[in-house]
Amino acid sequence: MKNRIDTNTSILAPFFYAGAIRDAIRAAKFARDPRGLKIMAAQIRQKIAHLQFDTIVPIPTTAERLNARGFNLPDIIADEIKRDDTAIVHALARNNGQTQYGTDTHQRLANALTVC
Repeated sequence: MKNRIDTNTSILAPFFYAGAIRDAIRAAKFARDPRGLKIMAAQIRQKIAHLQFDTIVPIPTTAERLNARGFNLPDIIADEIKRDDTAIVHALARNNGQTQYGTDTHQRLANALTVC
């Protein structure tokens, strides 16, 4: 089945979207200032150092956001936390390519990601 994730797969979100993490992400997204992403990636690397993993799957950015910012936040973070034996796999796609900024829960769910 194409859109099925292996039952042996673990998914990790290393931080809550709050505090300094939220500030770094917002600065990168809205002030177009990616400098804090490397600091955040260093914190993620430290937090996941004890974990065994072989793949990082970044959340896709819309083409509109990528063009506006000039850089891809998830790819920057993935590149920074990648180990020598880790693959970065772009295995997700946005259903309709729209941004989620300013949308309600129903709209965000309609714009959910699909496993490629």
